[in-house]
Amino acid sequence: MPKQSFRRALLDWYERHKRPLPWRTSQDPYVIWLSEIILQQTRVEQGLPYFHRFLENYPTVKDLAQAPLDEVLKHWEGLGYYSRARHMHRAAQQVAGPGQGVFPDTAQGLAQLPGVGPYTSRAIASMAYGEAVAVLDGNVFRVLSRLEAVKAPINKPQNRALFQEMVEQRLDHQRPGDFNQAMMELGALVCTPRKPDCAHCPVQASCKAFREGFPEKYPVKEGKKSKKQRYLHYLFLKHKGKVAVEQRKQGIWNGLYQFPVVEAQAALSPKELEEQASREGLLPTPAALEHAPTVLPPHALTHQQLHLQVFEVNLAREAVFGPEKLEWVPVARLKELAFPRPLRRWLDQKQLILPFPK
Repeated sequence: MPKQSFRRALLDWYERHKRPLPWRTSQDPYVIWLSEIILQQTRVEQGLPYFHRFLENYPTVKDLAQAPLDEVLKHWEGLGYYSRARHMHRAAQQVAGPGQGVFPDTAQGLAQLPGVGPYTSRAIASMAYGEAVAVLDGNVFRVLSRLEAVKAPINKPQNRALFQEMVEQRLDHQRPGDFNQAMMELGALVCTPRKPDCAHCPVQASCKAFREGFPEKYPVKEGKKSKKQRYLHYLFLKHKGKVAVEQRKQGIWNGLYQFPVVEAQAALSPKELEEQASREGLLPTPAALEHAPTVLPPHALTHQQLHLQVFEVNLAREAVFGPEKLEWVPVARLKELAFPRPLRRWLDQKQLILPFPK
């Protein structure tokens, strides 16, 4: 299928089958940028309520820039990859301050904003400003690898230029924004990772993988390294209607709240945890450590697997103790603080029995 016929078939299909997503009816770079940041590593169904919530609370980039970071993180709670929210807040401040509320109008300029990489800058520039730049995301990689039956692994950085050239050659320069969205939509709705719907693919005639009869062979990926295993033991310290929390200052979940935590190379027994927590100044001696912790489902991140347990500790001591970084907050305030998703889910379940007796 010639390139022109490919574009026409793809765009005709897109006009008939595209999902009615709210940012597709806007050319406001703020709206498009917001949607792109939220949808990074997030499914549309999951991200859509967050998009509406952010737009309702922060109608303009200046509103977002002026919001406290803790508030932004709270609105982000549950989406994961919280560095996106921190970068988004910094980028809003950059646009609202030096940029006087105006987004850069080229992919090159947009790429200077915190948290905006090659894909995001090109997506915004093509959709908001009509710049003729093509995007590469997971869906587009998959579509291209099947169209050309590419055996080069998509997760090798040195192969990115090959795929970028392939999509640039197909780009519709008159409708770059629609073309980019059509390629991504094709991957999301038809050219799916498993059981692709080849019978309804508008560009089936161009697909070498289809002609081979094994489209699911593509894309090719190199074997991934095994994930690092981390064991986190949280102490839910309770005293007179208050709970001890701390705000993370680095690493994963930076800026979010958590309970005092003991990390180890393997799961600790209650006795081992008591000893290590006491050494770290997190528990008085003796402590009423409950010997039936809540074991949370393993939490998978990109390069690590987290194994989480929560131990409830009833403290009888009158005096406040523990590291200075700990803050004692009333139980009612827990719903106002942004916690990592696993701890928020546990807290939501605990509402059945909270507040605990004084």
